[in-house]
Amino acid sequence: MLFEIAHNRKRKVEIMLDKIAMITLLIIMIIFFLAVVFTYLIILGADKSETAEEKEIEDQEQMEYLKKCRDERKGKHNGKKYN
Repeated sequence: MLFEIAHNRKRKVEIMLDKIAMITLLIIMIIFFLAVVFTYLIILGADKSETAEEKEIEDQEQMEYLKKCRDERKGKHNGKKYN
């Protein structure tokens, strides 16, 4: 009789711990899922925020920078220095 009571208590504790573990796992999975969704939305939104005009301006700036770098490289090879 005493063994049965102790066994029942032990079993109830194990069931309770199993439920706590499952709830904890579920909460962790939900947190990771939300992190993935928000990261995806940030990446998606960052790409769509530029208008065609902004993209054109950015392309022009990149072209100017590349021309400047090319000119500086040519100047160093010819012994000239540009500021």
